[in-house]
Amino acid sequence: MKSITFFVPGKAQTSGSKHGFALKRGGVYTGKVLMTPANPNERDWKNAVAVWAVAAMKKANIDAPLDSPVRLDITFVLARPKYHYRSNGQLKPNAPTFHTSTPDRTKLLRCAEDAMNSVVWRDDSQVCAGTIEKVYGTVPGAQITVQEVLQPAQTIPTPTPTAQATLPI
Repeated sequence: MKSITFFVPGKAQTSGSKHGFALKRGGVYTGKVLMTPANPNERDWKNAVAVWAVAAMKKANIDAPLDSPVRLDITFVLARPKYHYRSNGQLKPNAPTFHTSTPDRTKLLRCAEDAMNSVVWRDDSQVCAGTIEKVYGTVPGAQITVQEVLQPAQTIPTPTPTAQATLPI
């Protein structure tokens, strides 16, 4: 089973939101729209994830993107705000572990997954299992583990509904 683990230092970025601009030619709208990422730092973060992923793959002697189902576990580490610390620099005992404000965990995940397309795996649709966490820490970044998922020898039964659900009208 192939597996890689690596840490990408830096401020994790989001992906998904876009801005659209109607294009004009000679002062007349062309009917075309230019879509650009809403986050200007998205590309730099994707590049950083890809660079660290390539290094981890080389270290694990994996020379091509995985073509099987994969498990993806990511812990996004975000910087703590100053109010989590006492005036002497010590962390307050009631400071939370988990990051519960923006950015969205799914948008952070989307950016990291897209960065690993054609690098770690063929396409992020291969990700079939995993965990995603947002925590506070001293070194911002993302701890990423990718594991090849071996197909089970037997088929896992698909759950069947026991009753037909009806919507109240």
